[in-house]
Amino acid sequence: MTPSPLAAAAADTNTKAKVNSNPKPIINASKLLIIGDIHGHSHKLTALLEQADFDPSDSDSAARDSQLLFVGDLIDNGLDGEQCDQLALLQQVKALVDGGFGHCILGNHELNAIGWLTRRRDGRYGRDRNKPSNLNQHQQFLSQVGQDSGEHNAWIEWFKTLPLFIETESLRAIHACWHQPSIDKLKPYLHADNSLKAEFWPDAFDPQHPLFQLLETLLKGPEVKLPNGLSFHDKNGTERHHLRVAWWQTPAQCHSFADIAVPGTALPDSLLSQPIDGFDFGFNLAQLKPVFIGHYYLPVTPYPQPLSLQVACIDFSASKADAPLLGYWFSADQPQLDGADFCGQAASGIDIDAGVAQLLESQLASLPPYQPNRDLAEAVTAVLLQQWDPIGVSDFGGACDDEYHAYVEDLCRLIQAQDGNGIGSYLLLVERHLMGVERDEAAECCAEVAYALLGLA
Repeated sequence: MTPSPLAAAAADTNTKAKVNSNPKPIINASKLLIIGDIHGHSHKLTALLEQADFDPSDSDSAARDSQLLFVGDLIDNGLDGEQCDQLALLQQVKALVDGGFGHCILGNHELNAIGWLTRRRDGRYGRDRNKPSNLNQHQQFLSQVGQDSGEHNAWIEWFKTLPLFIETESLRAIHACWHQPSIDKLKPYLHADNSLKAEFWPDAFDPQHPLFQLLETLLKGPEVKLPNGLSFHDKNGTERHHLRVAWWQTPAQCHSFADIAVPGTALPDSLLSQPIDGFDFGFNLAQLKPVFIGHYYLPVTPYPQPLSLQVACIDFSASKADAPLLGYWFSADQPQLDGADFCGQAASGIDIDAGVAQLLESQLASLPPYQPNRDLAEAVTAVLLQQWDPIGVSDFGGACDDEYHAYVEDLCRLIQAQDGNGIGSYLLLVERHLMGVERDEAAECCAEVAYALLGLA
C-alpha cells in the first residue's frame, strides 16, 4: 500500500511533537453546527452539509460565519459496506478541521482504534485483538486502512491529537458524559488542547490505572452499582449488577430505575418494581452551560429533542441505513436548547400540505354540484386579483391574470352555498399551505375578501 501524505507526516517525529505541543485553534465562530456520530457514512455528512448550506468554498454560505463541531465516532459500525467509506469520511473531516472550518473531539470508537494499535505496559494490546466482537466491530475500518500499515498508523496518530472535550464560555462538548469531578481528575493527563499526553496512552487501556476509568466514564458513559444487591439480565442473558445511567437527569426527576437508565435499556419488570432508594446519584450533577454529546444511539425521529434543558445528544442512529445524520445549530447568543435547532431530521411521513388539500376536498364534496356561471367566475377572478392576491400577481401588470384560475370554481361553489366561513378558511389555507405564503394580517384579509365574494351572489 502506498503511504498517503498523512502517513508521511505521521512518520515525521518533529511534526508529531509540534502537533501535540500547540493548542488547536479556538472556536471563534458566531454559530456552530454540532454533528453527531457518523460511523463512516461520508455521503450522509455531505448531505447534511448541503442541507445546512455549509460550503467552505463559498464565501456566501454558512461557512462564512459558522464552524463545525464533530462529537466523535467517525469510524466503525457501518452497515452499508458499499456506501460506508471510512477513509473518505476521515479525509473529509480532517480537511475541514485542518482548514479551520471545524473541530473534532475523540469518540469511544476512536479510543478503541487507538487501543487496537497501542500496547499497554505489560506488552498486551490495549484492545484485545482475539475477541471476536472487537474484531467484528472494527473490521470495516481495518480492511480499508490495512491493519498495521503506514496508513493505519497515520490515522491512529491523528486520533491521538484529538481533544477529549471542548469547553468555551458558552458550551461544552464531550462524547458521552460531562462529569466535572472526572474532568478535573483528567486534566493532569492532558495537553493544553485537551488531548492526551503521549506518555499516558499505555495507561489509558489498563483497567488498574485511574486514567482507564476516567475515560470509560467520559467517553462511554458512567455505570453505577445497583443498590441493595439488585441485578438484572441484559438482552444477551448476562447478569448485570451495574446500570449505565442517564447522568443528565436530576435526582428529583428519577422515581424508578427506568428514569435513571439511559434510553434503550431493557429493564425487567422485577427491577422496575423495586424502590430506587439508596441509588448513588453522584453523576447526576447540575450542568452550568449547554452540553453536547453523541454516543447514545437514540431512536430515529423526525422531531428530535434535547435530553434536558442543558444537555443535547446528537446521535440518532446514523449508522442505520435509513437514518439521516443529524446536526444542531448552536448560537452563543441563543444558548437555550431547542428541538427546532436540530437539522437533517428524518421524514415524519406526515404531509401537512397534503392533509390541507384533503380537508379542502372533503369540504367541497359536501356542497351541491357547481352551477356554471361565467359572469360569477369573471367577477370572482377580479376580486382575487384586486383584493386577495397573496403572491403579488397584480404587480406584473396583468401578465399572470390566470394565476388563481384553479381556485375560481371551488369559490363559486362556496359562494352559491353562501358559506362565508368556508370561503375565508379556504383562502387562508390555500395561501399558507398550498402557496407557502406567510403575510401579516392574512386572516383579516381573507375574511374581507370572503365578505366581498359573498356579495357577488
